[in-house]
Amino acid sequence: MEIEKIVESISAENIYSHVLHLEGIRHPIANPSGLNSAADYINSQLSIIGFEVSEHVFHLDGIDMPFRNIEGVINLGTSSEVLITAHYDTVKNSPGADDNAGAVAAMIEAARILAESGTKKAIRCVGFTLEEGNPVLEKRALDVGKRLMILDSSFRHLTYHTDRICKKHSAAISTAYRAGHVGSEAWAMADREIEVEATSDEKRYLEELRSARVCEDEDTTARLGTLDQLGSSIWARMVSSEGRRPAAVINLETVGYTSRKPNSQQFPPGLDIKALPQHKVDLKGAVGDFIAIVSDKQSVDLGQMYFTQCARNTVDLPALFFALPHDIGQIAKGLPDALRSDHAPFWLEGIPAIMVTNTANFRSPFYHTPGDTIDRLDFDFIRKVCQATVLAALEL
Repeated sequence: MEIEKIVESISAENIYSHVLHLEGIRHPIANPSGLNSAADYINSQLSIIGFEVSEHVFHLDGIDMPFRNIEGVINLGTSSEVLITAHYDTVKNSPGADDNAGAVAAMIEAARILAESGTKKAIRCVGFTLEEGNPVLEKRALDVGKRLMILDSSFRHLTYHTDRICKKHSAAISTAYRAGHVGSEAWAMADREIEVEATSDEKRYLEELRSARVCEDEDTTARLGTLDQLGSSIWARMVSSEGRRPAAVINLETVGYTSRKPNSQQFPPGLDIKALPQHKVDLKGAVGDFIAIVSDKQSVDLGQMYFTQCARNTVDLPALFFALPHDIGQIAKGLPDALRSDHAPFWLEGIPAIMVTNTANFRSPFYHTPGDTIDRLDFDFIRKVCQATVLAALEL
């Protein structure tokens, strides 16, 4: 199939339909049926497209349910595999349209187009579970919160005072992270912010949350597969140990929200943004209408190739390329935000991988909130992301 026809045949209508089916809380504690329904949907859609679908199932001690990474492949064994990935779970209080149903929808549509393109390359699409957190630790925190009369069974705070204290504590942690503090140091700084106002029970609950969210060695890479990115970490270690390492990974993470208002875009501190390769990005106005491509040292060529697809006349997707000239250990110390998705476990395994993202909370005010709904997504933008992803997979 000709490149122009491939680009044109990608359907925003299909992408919208997928998000419509996936939207809703998909969380192992708050809504396990929603999580499983999403897995079933991805399985069925990849099967309909013509991919050979399988499920990588794993269990966690203390949680009485299986967890499922859904994977589909075409042209198995014809070449080293190109992976396109997206996580399908959500945090406990969000319908997750942008985070991450839009990306899953783009992955499914990319799979359809690649199957129809006639490519002979081995392409594998994987919907990862448990990117957002460790359900064992979250369940423990919920049990403590209920016992202390802090939370109800839906993770809602039972008083306005508690809600305000927890939001203030969370905001203080975010501020500390942006300033370069991580782990227990950031948490201690947040504790000091609420020390005078918080009740003893609120402090006890936050201490339980701390144990669920902080690695004591303060090594951000230690979070991978422990606190976050469980599904992808287990999967990446498995394929690496089995000797079937993919050639490249394109990980789609929050790709649906845009804003064309000035000052709608923020950036992590410590980066010379103006020095980064960019295509039609309004850095002066800080306009949040571009896609970011994030690579580590070993993945620069992959990131550059994806960036090139964004700048094609047939795609013309505003893009900013975060070509980080460091390995994962250095990135963890200097820019921990760059590890916040399912590409990072592949970096740990020495596998080239990029994160394709709208920058999540650096742009969207609805990130990890009940406001992350389908009506706030830019489907023309997601379509362009899908176009760049398909062209990159074919180029590889």
